[in-house]
Amino acid sequence: MQVVIISLICSGLLLCACSSKSSDDNFKEGKWSITTKTEIEGSTALIPARTSEHCLSAEDRIPMRHDSQSGCTLLKQRVEGDTVSWQYECAVSKGEGNVTFSGESLSGKMHMQMNALSITSTMTGEYIGPCE
Repeated sequence: MQVVIISLICSGLLLCACSSKSSDDNFKEGKWSITTKTEIEGSTALIPARTSEHCLSAEDRIPMRHDSQSGCTLLKQRVEGDTVSWQYECAVSKGEGNVTFSGESLSGKMHMQMNALSITSTMTGEYIGPCE
């Protein structure tokens, strides 16, 4: 009898966990156009904003290349609600960032340390459609 009761309790908890509203409902999987504005601390140089496209998925919501071809390694990633945060290390830099999704738009910041330079990038983006 105890086994049946424990099984029913576990089944009920699993059903509640599966049927509850996901905390990341504002993330939309697909292709995103992301504009990045970059500033170098202590510099007056104007760096033009750059727009690029990224295919984001539920498994990879980070809008930057972090694979063997880019020379960057993802050290840590955390998803909390509509926000994903990460830490990374590249051959010549390291940093951290976060992005918050709001339906078909996103906003975020990334901080990078490259030798003696401290670089901050601000990102805004919009959903384009499905990935090809």
